[in-house]
Amino acid sequence: MSENERPAVEPASIDQALAPDWWETHRHKVYIALAVAILAILAIGAFAWTQQKKRLEARNALANATTIEELQAVAANHEGPPAAAALILLAEDQTEAGELDTAFATYTRFLETYPDHPLAAAAMTAQGSLQEMQGNNEEALALYQQVTTLYPSAYVTPFAMLNQARIDRAMGRNEESQTLLQTIITQYPASGFATEAQAMLDIQVQ
Repeated sequence: MSENERPAVEPASIDQALAPDWWETHRHKVYIALAVAILAILAIGAFAWTQQKKRLEARNALANATTIEELQAVAANHEGPPAAAALILLAEDQTEAGELDTAFATYTRFLETYPDHPLAAAAMTAQGSLQEMQGNNEEALALYQQVTTLYPSAYVTPFAMLNQARIDRAMGRNEESQTLLQTIITQYPASGFATEAQAMLDIQVQ
């Protein structure tokens, strides 16, 4: 054996590990290791319990929210699906109350906070409707076009396209309107959207 080589250290056998002298030498380290493991398990359990408690509190708060103020509190004090739902309900209530600018801002907050939410396309479409209600057809048209571009597979997209076609026609853009209506008929055959598009197209042709 060369000078640089060292003999391999034999691992302790079970008998050696359980011997009184081994336990006296290492028991402090064992206690520390056990304490750390127990603390880690308790921390994980406490975190999971806290998260579950927060989710339950958020769901209960949303279920009990019946006013604009209560929905605002849910959106402000909670996060995740209940807070997202609270923002949508809040914007709807604000719209019904005639607070159109406030409702638009609430939808904007929803879209900024939850851009990938399943209701994102619906929120943007609602913003377009709010702009129409205020006579801002160009702004409404831009929002409907965004829905079509950003959310081509969303369930509200054909509705946004119909709104685009209607505004285009109202603004004298008949060619653009007819193109959109034909697209709806092609992409959504045998649907209510296609029926509506065909009816609008028939009126334009007359």
